[in-house]
Amino acid sequence: MGAVTSYLLKKIADVGLAKAAETLRRSKGKLETDAAGVESALDYHLRDIKNWCGEISFSDLRNPKAIDSVFVPLNVFLHPRRRHVSANEAAGVVSFERLLTETLKPLPAGLNLSTTPLPPKHLIILGQPGAGKTTSMRHVCHQLLHDADFLGDQFDIPLLVRLRDVNPRTKTGDGAEKLSDDDVLLSVLQNLVGLRIAYPSDLAGDENRVARRTLRDRIVIDFLDSVKALIVFEGFDEIVAKWRKDAVVSQLRTLALQLEQSRIVLTSRTGEFNYHIDNMAQFELTPLSRPQIAGFVSRWLGPEDGDRLLAQIEKSPYTDTAIRPLTIAHLCAIYEKAGRIPDKPKTVYRRIVNLLLEEWDEQRSVKRESGYAHFEVDRKSEFLANLAYVLTMSVKRSAYSKDDLISAYEKIYDNFGLPRADAAKVANELESHTGLFVQSGYDTFEFSHKSLQEYLTAEFIVRLPAVPSERRDLLRLPNELAIATAISSRPSQYFTHLVMGSFETLRQPFGFIRAFVTRLLLESPDFERSPVVGAALIALYSRYLQLVQKSSNQLSLFIYDQLASEFSALGVMIRERVPMAELLAVYRIAGTSAGLDGDEIMVLARKPNLKLTLENRMQAQLAQLANEIWVRSSLLAPDDDAVTVTR
Repeated sequence: MGAVTSYLLKKIADVGLAKAAETLRRSKGKLETDAAGVESALDYHLRDIKNWCGEISFSDLRNPKAIDSVFVPLNVFLHPRRRHVSANEAAGVVSFERLLTETLKPLPAGLNLSTTPLPPKHLIILGQPGAGKTTSMRHVCHQLLHDADFLGDQFDIPLLVRLRDVNPRTKTGDGAEKLSDDDVLLSVLQNLVGLRIAYPSDLAGDENRVARRTLRDRIVIDFLDSVKALIVFEGFDEIVAKWRKDAVVSQLRTLALQLEQSRIVLTSRTGEFNYHIDNMAQFELTPLSRPQIAGFVSRWLGPEDGDRLLAQIEKSPYTDTAIRPLTIAHLCAIYEKAGRIPDKPKTVYRRIVNLLLEEWDEQRSVKRESGYAHFEVDRKSEFLANLAYVLTMSVKRSAYSKDDLISAYEKIYDNFGLPRADAAKVANELESHTGLFVQSGYDTFEFSHKSLQEYLTAEFIVRLPAVPSERRDLLRLPNELAIATAISSRPSQYFTHLVMGSFETLRQPFGFIRAFVTRLLLESPDFERSPVVGAALIALYSRYLQLVQKSSNQLSLFIYDQLASEFSALGVMIRERVPMAELLAVYRIAGTSAGLDGDEIMVLARKPNLKLTLENRMQAQLAQLANEIWVRSSLLAPDDDAVTVTR
C-alpha cells in the first residue's frame, strides 16, 4: 500500500474508535465495532481507492495508462470564471498542488488573524466537463497512498465518496423511487469506515429517529476528525435529483463547520454548483496552457510521437479544443492506435461533440436529467446548432452578454418547447450537461471552443432549405460555409452551388474569399473528380486572384499569409479535374498581370466563335465560366502531355 501501511491502518482504527467511543459513552450507548472491524473496512475501502486512482482508462484507449506516467499538474482560477467581472480577474491563477499545500495545511501557532487572511479549510474544485477534475483527484489520492512526503504529514489517509453512488436505488411498491435520505453523506461515511452503533434504550422508537441521527452524525464526525483524513467527495454534478443534492449540501455544511483536523475536497461541474457553503472556498480548473498541452502529449506518447501529434493538431482547425484534458487525451488515444489523427476535421468535430454531449457520461454510467420535457441529447444538439447560428449571425464577438443570449434564445425557444423566460436556466443546463456553451464571466457567455461553434453553425446551415442569400449574412460565414461544404451529404454539389451561385451573384470581397479558401483546404472536402467541380474551383481561384491584385495592401497581406502554397494545393485540385488542354481549348491568354512570388498571373479570355460539341462535356462546362478568368502561370505549365499555349 506504500505510504499507508498496515501499522498505520491499525493506529487510525484505534484512534478513531477511541474518539467515537468517548462521544458515545456520554449518551450511554456503545460501539458494536471493534478495531479489527474498522481496520478491515478501511483496508477494503483503500483497495477500492488504490484501483480507482492508479490508472486512466476510457473506450478509445487501447490499454489503461498509469496515472503517474501521464498526469500533468493543472492550474486553478482563484475565483471561478462565472464570477469574473473583468478580464483582469483571469490573471489570478495558481497550481492546483500549491492550492492544496497552502490551504489545507494547519495554521501556524501564534498567527495574528487580525492582519492575516484566514485560508479556507475545505475546497470546492469546479471545472467544465473534461477539465480534469476526476484525474486531479485520482492523482491526489494516488500520491497520498504511495508518497509519505506528499502534502507533508497533514493527512494519514484519503477517503473517497463517489457522489453518483448516493443516487436513490430503492423502489416503492408502485415502482417509484423511495424519497429517503438514509443513504446521504454521513450514512455513507459511517458504512465506509465500518462503524456500527448500539443506541441507548431511551432513543428507541420512531419518535427518537432525529435524536438517533444527531448522535450518529456526532460520532461519525468525531471519528473522521480524529483520523486526519482527506475526504474527497467526487462528482457532485452526478447526483441526479435536486432534493438529493440539497440533502448532500446540508450535510456538507455540517461537515465543513465541524471538521478541523480532517479536510474536504468536493468536485463538481461548474454549471451544477450554485451553492455557498461556509468554510469551503470555490476554485475552478483553468484550460490547459501551451506548455501543459506539450507536456501532456509528451508524457502520453513519448517526446517524438508527442511532437508529431502536436504538429498535426497545430495545423488543424480544431487546435483550440486541445486545451481540454478530455479532448487531448482522446486525440492521443486515436494517434496511438492509428499513428495519426483523422485527415478529415469533420471526423474530429463530431467525435468531440458526441463525446461531450453523451458518450463520456455513458462510458461512466452517469445519467443526467433535463429540467425540461423532450430536451434530451438529440434536442440539445439541435438547440446548440441553432443557437450557434443565431449568435454568429447577430453578434460579431465570440463572447456574448446576457442580453445577447436572451435575444438569441427568444428567436428559437419555441421550436424546442422551452419556456420563454428560461434563457439563463437553459444555458446553465447546457453548461452542466455538455460543457459546449459556458458562462465565462459574471455577465458573459460563450461556446467553449470557437471551432466547435463554427462546426455547430455549419451543422445548422446544411439543414437549411437554402444557403443564406443576404450579402450581409453570407459575409459572416466564410469558415462556417467551408465546414458546411465538408460535412454536407454531397460536398461537390454544395460547393458548386456556393461558388457558381451565391459567390458570383453577391461578388464576395477579398477577406471573405481568403478565409473561405484557407478553411476549405483545411477541411479537405471529398470532392468528385468531375468537370463541374473543376469549373467551380477555377471560378473561385480566378475570383481570388482578381481581388488580390486590386490593392498593394491586399497584395502584401497575401504574401504575409503565404497563401501561395495553399493556392498551389488548390491548383492541384483543379488539375485533377480539368486537363489544361481542355481549358486552353476554350480560353486564350489575353494578357498577364503583376507576378506574385515570381509566379506570373495569366489573364484568360474566352475564345470568340467557340464551337462546342455535345460530346465534350468538359468544354461545355468550362464555357459557362466568366468571359475573363485569372490563373497562375504555374497552373498552365505543361504536364507530361504537351500543351500548345496560344494568345
